[in-house]
Amino acid sequence: FLPDLKPGITLEAAVAAACGVQQDGPEMRMVKWTGVFSDRVIGLKSASPARILQQLLEEKWRLGENDKDMIVMQHRFGYKVGDRTYERISSLVVLGDDAVNTAMAKTVGLPVGIAARNILNGTIRETGVAVPVTPGICVPVLRELETFGVVFREQTVEVIED
Repeated sequence: FLPDLKPGITLEAAVAAACGVQQDGPEMRMVKWTGVFSDRVIGLKSASPARILQQLLEEKWRLGENDKDMIVMQHRFGYKVGDRTYERISSLVVLGDDAVNTAMAKTVGLPVGIAARNILNGTIRETGVAVPVTPGICVPVLRELETFGVVFREQTVEVIED
């Protein structure tokens, strides 16, 4: 999959070149840490490159008994009203309770479960393929997510340009 993979060029060098980073830089040290350059047999039959990477990451990212995960997300939107510039900042920080009740489960599994229940009880009336950011879907789901501590904090600031 790498355009620069030619005889005499190592896989690591080709990846670094394709990504525009130094082969001995911090980005490549992190890629090496995943084990993606290892000669170790993964043991998956007919696996895609994505599935192999998933296997490697699942091994590396496995939570220990006393570990907790954390999800951090921030969206920043700039806009103008007249001659004034503003930025809307939406931030989310969710901490997992333990290695089972994870932040990932709260931010992926809960929204799906809440949406499914709301479809079944008629709160969500959308039919067919619907984008989940429409108010009829996202408002009831986001409202209930707040009860589980999954809350986006919103802030609008005026940008002072020099």
